[in-house]
Amino acid sequence: MSGHGLTSAFATELDAYLAFKAKMGFTGASRIWYLKRFDAYCAEHDRTVFGQGHG
Repeated sequence: MSGHGLTSAFATELDAYLAFKAKMGFTGASRIWYLKRFDAYCAEHDRTVFGQGHG
């Protein structure tokens, strides 16, 4: 589990993205909310590949 409670195969990358944005001064709650929803969807549907044609 990540620092934001992310659990999907993409949790590490999503956390890194959020840390990058925070270092730039962008800590928007809506961004975190949407990424948590995406992460939950990926975890629920066992998504491990992100891209066109994988869904």
